[in-house]
Amino acid sequence: MEYLINISFDIIPKNDLLPEELIRVIKEKGEKNDKEKILVKILMEIARANAANIPIGRRSLSKITGLTEGTIRKVIEEMKKKGLIRANKGIKGLELLHEGYEIIKAFNF
Repeated sequence: MEYLINISFDIIPKNDLLPEELIRVIKEKGEKNDKEKILVKILMEIARANAANIPIGRRSLSKITGLTEGTIRKVIEEMKKKGLIRANKGIKGLELLHEGYEIIKAFNF
């Protein structure tokens, strides 16, 4: 903080004035936030479909979210490993588990 005040007291500093380490941390934090937003967005769509008793899978999620099926597939695998969802065979689609609901609650949705 002191560094920023010293290099630019009355203006917002440009990225090229910041130390490389700080730029890297800011970029990583932004990427993490993007991943969290994608995860929560997908969990929300699964919750909506489950509440309406409508089967939902990666193709439906891809159309709804605008994300590629490959991205959806990766996120689904990650969510299954974390115990957030269950992938049922065939038309039954994805099911949100208790831990998935807890994530949604944590983001105040």
